[in-house]
Amino acid sequence: MDALPPELISLVAEFLRDDDDSLRSLSLVASRFTELAQRQLFADVWLRRSRASGWMTYTAALRHFDAYPRFLTYIKHVSVLPPYTSRSYSDETVEPALTALMSAETALAAVLARIPHPGPQSALILHMEWGKLSPVARTAIEGIAERTTREVSFRHVQTLPLHIILHCVRFCASMTFYCVENIDRSAATTVNALLDMDTEADAERLGLTSLYAAQSPELIALLPPPTIRNLKFLHIEEQSKDIPEFLSLVRLSGCASTLEELNLIYTSALFRTNTRDTLPPHLPQLHTLRLTFRDIDFSTMWDPPYSANLRVNFPETLCSLLHATSEQPWLVAPALRYLRINMRVFVLHRPPSDDDESTHKPTCVLPASSMAALDDLFVRYLDPHLRREESRTTPLIDAGIELGVNVLVLYNTTSQEEHNEAMTAHREVVVDTLERGLAKARSVGKGVKIVKWDGKDD
Repeated sequence: MDALPPELISLVAEFLRDDDDSLRSLSLVASRFTELAQRQLFADVWLRRSRASGWMTYTAALRHFDAYPRFLTYIKHVSVLPPYTSRSYSDETVEPALTALMSAETALAAVLARIPHPGPQSALILHMEWGKLSPVARTAIEGIAERTTREVSFRHVQTLPLHIILHCVRFCASMTFYCVENIDRSAATTVNALLDMDTEADAERLGLTSLYAAQSPELIALLPPPTIRNLKFLHIEEQSKDIPEFLSLVRLSGCASTLEELNLIYTSALFRTNTRDTLPPHLPQLHTLRLTFRDIDFSTMWDPPYSANLRVNFPETLCSLLHATSEQPWLVAPALRYLRINMRVFVLHRPPSDDDESTHKPTCVLPASSMAALDDLFVRYLDPHLRREESRTTPLIDAGIELGVNVLVLYNTTSQEEHNEAMTAHREVVVDTLERGLAKARSVGKGVKIVKWDGKDD
């Protein structure tokens, strides 16, 4: 063991960083392995009130770190599942269960307060309703969120105070908001103090370069545009009615000049108004663009009269997003090299039957004029000859454009075999219609590749 170089031991410990049992065994092999294994074991700490696999209870963590304080210096990431109570903390009668809860909260506060300055590199706060936390728990969680140096994530959080959000977006490099709802704006004095900070001094510290916003539409009105002006990565995952407001925020903030990767996900059915959605026209650093439409109703693709009062809006929405206009026929995005478009098609009802009423063959009809416009637009993004003739600001997607298709059959079938056959038949007709509608773009450069999509976001 003494002959092994420390670099190799470090690599072994890092390789096992997600396997706690192996790391514990490694720490017992020899003294040279102990510290390196322990550094990996305590780099990522998960805290909750009750026992669960992979988590430490508040009280167990406090006992452990009191006995071995050096482990606190190893913490890089901390995840907290806050405690809950249905009782009010103003109750005069405190029952044993509430006493135990308060003891656990005190332990949590003590653990978080012991993490050395400046704090962990990243923190995850999940499944929390701020209004149901005790003052002790609130202070502890607010403190760790504001001390985290690089990345803070809030997932499934209710009534989070606005001043915590504003502090984090100003002083962290990466933020995640997933299902953050009913944001508390009542702490007006704290909010005003943050907004009145010296703008010149603050400009030196605006380091937010990554923002992930999903199912958190309230952020649109609450994020001051300057706080996101230096973004390099942006993920927006919202209902179709909320997407335009997020796109307006992107334009107002000025982050279009720094964005390198953009994921835009429409989680609900498209409205007619979405056909006017546009990305910022100038995206000079953007190299990766993903556009996802999660809710396309297959009934809008049937032959008339079934689609007489329904519309397929996604071809027009795509054209609008990618600037297929006479004023600007493409995005000014010279660095764009990867364009991925995903579409999920829901089949809620059986297609109409044939005349003999014995079979139900799926059909798919997309608006001819919209598909022709989309086909021409893709050609402009793929044809190197047009790039040389028109402008070097025209994107040239030399890897081709990927169009992912996911089809879900939701009507009742008699067996799993029939269900699979129906899903295959529906997908084939959608793919065939897309191939015919994008015939020119499929033959230019690397072309448009229509691929099977598993429904998961990249």
